[in-house]
Amino acid sequence: MAKVPENLCDLAADCLSAAQDVTDAWSREQTTFAVPPGAAGNTSSGVSLLNAHTGVTESAALFMGRLSGVLEQDMDDIYGCAFTWSSADEEAARNAESSYPLPPEPSPGPSPEPFPEDGPHPQPDPQPDPRPDPQPEPEPKPTGPSELPTPANHPRRS
Repeated sequence: MAKVPENLCDLAADCLSAAQDVTDAWSREQTTFAVPPGAAGNTSSGVSLLNAHTGVTESAALFMGRLSGVLEQDMDDIYGCAFTWSSADEEAARNAESSYPLPPEPSPGPSPEPFPEDGPHPQPDPQPDPRPDPQPEPEPKPTGPSELPTPANHPRRS
C-alpha cells in the first residue's frame, strides 16, 4: 500500500493538535486581557478606550474560535482524503488480483521418512521419467470494464 494515506493521517493529526493548541492558548491567556471597569478613569475617553478594548478582545476570541474551527475542518477533510485514497488503492488491488489471479503454489508433498541407520537405503532411479510438456495457462476471463484490452475482447480491425 502507498505511504500517502499514512502521511495524510499524520498531517490531519497535526491539524487537530494545532486546533487544540490554539484553543488552549487562547483560553489560558484570555483572562489577561480583562480590564477592570475603572482602569481608564471616569473620562469619556477612558470609557471609549475600555469599550474599544472589549470589542478587540471579543473580535480576537471570535477569530481564535474560527481559526480552531478551520483547522478542525481541515483535519476532517484530510482524513476523508486519506480514506478515499486508501479505499481506491485497495479496490485497485482487488481488481488487479481478480483480473489476473496468481497461480496456486505447488504442494511440498509429504515429509520424507527417515532411513533406519542399519537398514538398506533406497537408491535414486537411474532413468527418471521424462517430464511432461507444460500445458499453456488459459486466458483470464474478463471481469469488468476496468480490464486491459486483449485480443478476445477487442478484435483487430481489418
